[in-house]
Amino acid sequence: MPSYPDDEPRIRYGIRKRLEAEKGVKLMDIKIVDKTDHIAVGVEWMIDDLIHGTSLFDLPPVFELGHIHNEVDEIAENMKEARRKFALHNGVMANIGAISERHEARGTGRRGRWVNYGSA
Repeated sequence: MPSYPDDEPRIRYGIRKRLEAEKGVKLMDIKIVDKTDHIAVGVEWMIDDLIHGTSLFDLPPVFELGHIHNEVDEIAENMKEARRKFALHNGVMANIGAISERHEARGTGRRGRWVNYGSA
């Protein structure tokens, strides 16, 4: 059975690889906490220094890379939506640092699609 310390670099890499590929995205922090029945993951991010966001999701104690990909893909899609809403709300993208907006990007739900991988 894999243990949390061994999984942490894999979780961080999966998150960074996907989200840092998004235009203008900076990852501010990634928190990973080993709970008794799951691994809790929190991500703090910025888009173009204008939109500040957070995302939370859970991973089962034993997970496949697909679990991470599902959650991170959902977060990336929500980041794109946050950018669209911000641009529509303000008419155009503002100057960096001029104004900001807070956004919480949803994953697939705290327990998401665990059943897709037989972990539920």
